[in-house]
Amino acid sequence: MALVVGASLLIRSFVALERVSLGFSADHLLVLETSVPVRVDMQNVASAQRATELYATLLPRLADVPGVTSVAAIRGLPSARDRFGHDSDGGYWLQGGQDPAVVGVRLPQAVFTVATPGYFRTLGIPLRRGRDFTVNDRYDAPFVAVINDALARQAFGDGDPIGRNIACGLDNLKFMTIVGVVGDVRSNNPSRAPRPEIYMPVEQHPATATSLAIVARTAGEPMALAQAFREIIRTANGDVPIRASTMGDALAASVATPRFRTLLIGVFAAFALVLAIAGVYGVMAYAVSRRTSEIGVRMAMGAAATDILRLVMTQGLRLAVVGIAIGSALAYAVAQLLRGMLFAVGPADPVVYIGVPLALLVTVAAATAIPALRAARISPTQALRAE
Repeated sequence: MALVVGASLLIRSFVALERVSLGFSADHLLVLETSVPVRVDMQNVASAQRATELYATLLPRLADVPGVTSVAAIRGLPSARDRFGHDSDGGYWLQGGQDPAVVGVRLPQAVFTVATPGYFRTLGIPLRRGRDFTVNDRYDAPFVAVINDALARQAFGDGDPIGRNIACGLDNLKFMTIVGVVGDVRSNNPSRAPRPEIYMPVEQHPATATSLAIVARTAGEPMALAQAFREIIRTANGDVPIRASTMGDALAASVATPRFRTLLIGVFAAFALVLAIAGVYGVMAYAVSRRTSEIGVRMAMGAAATDILRLVMTQGLRLAVVGIAIGSALAYAVAQLLRGMLFAVGPADPVVYIGVPLALLVTVAAATAIPALRAARISPTQALRAE
């Protein structure tokens, strides 16, 4: 009971995790992790700008590949940043609001993301209001930012954030004009709720954009275009390392740990269930053999086969009920230890605590039925001879 309940909770949790809305469309997305080997100097951005210039040249060429619908680049894949280690976050402040220089002031927190124009369209992230980044959002232009719904609610409530100025501690303290608001995305992994997020143009933050994931939405199988993308990138710069995969692969890797532990405990639970069925069958078969003469006397005194069947089945189910009652208490205690591993499912999920006992009763009834039917078919004469 305890193992099956634990496995059932993890299975329901994993199913919920697989079905959760990510905030973007992961189908037909080719991902190429790249890194331009340049020296990053926060005081002199010229070297880092060579990387952003390379990406600016590459993306239009990649977009011209037959079968590509749209292409963009970002630092840190959404819902897979915990895996790739590209998570960046920290405090932000609004112009005219809290002063970050004041000691003791706790700033609201947000995720920092740098992306190229067309990123939201490529991933299917809805643009709620305002505009996307454009090629005009360069380093020498006024700094801009796009925020998500969560940050808009946190910082502005029902007010309009478009045109307001915001700053963060990513790579400089410049105020950026908010030009757009997009939908929420589960940035780190599918199990974590969307957090406030600030998107910034790649070319305005070159020091953080030397390693980007190129994301392309394709009309067909994404990996079929991987070789063509590799050739274009290597022609532009042969020193750029490339790792091709799909967004589906990245998402699968991000939930590899919960998948493994669900499989592991599920296998143990299956073995426990098989052993329980075998144990009940063995106990009941032995009990029936010990009561053969008693069953013969009962049948000689007029007991019907259904009476004998009811007698044996009741004994087996009585043992099952006691085991389930004890197992339920143990299962609840075990479920508390699993609380941190569960997603969208509570440790006292009623579906599990109703479904598992019913399933166990059915399996116990099936295991008890064989010796019970055998006992019901015993001839009174043979039963009395067995004495």
